[in-house]
Amino acid sequence: MARYTFRTECFGDGDRVPALLEELSVSLVSSKQQVDLLNDRWVMHQFTVDSDLELEVLRKKMANIIDKDKRFTDMHRCAQTLALGDTPNEEWFKK
Repeated sequence: MARYTFRTECFGDGDRVPALLEELSVSLVSSKQQVDLLNDRWVMHQFTVDSDLELEVLRKKMANIIDKDKRFTDMHRCAQTLALGDTPNEEWFKK
């Protein structure tokens, strides 16, 4: 079992994450609000989960669900910031 962390990007995405986690069959460990350092009115949510899947397998499965299920429209940042450990990958754009 591995621990992974990711974050949302937009307002309201945090409310949709529990349904996404259910589709992924992963266990929620914790969640918290995260405020953008450059704009304190921009509130995101960070989620930590446990899964038996390897990082890239979980990322691809998450991205596939987000792309195909209209309930998760525009939640791509979750898969992009997914990282092993307790901190989301904030350098997702460098890949």
